Amino acid sequence: MRTGESSEVRASHADRDRIVDVLRVAAGDGRLTLEELDERLEAALSGRWGSWRC
Repeated sequence: MRTGESSEVRASHADRDRIVDVLRVAAGDGRLTLEELDERLEAALSGRWGSWRC
């Protein structure tokens, strides 16, 4: 795979936990509404695959 190409990999529990932490901090800082937080948490916790950039 060349640099800059996307590939899909399974998201681990640790990946999802990190995303949840970032989202909660963003909501606490007022950068997300509670509705946005709920939507993004649902998406993060239900996601099985992620696209990663090399």
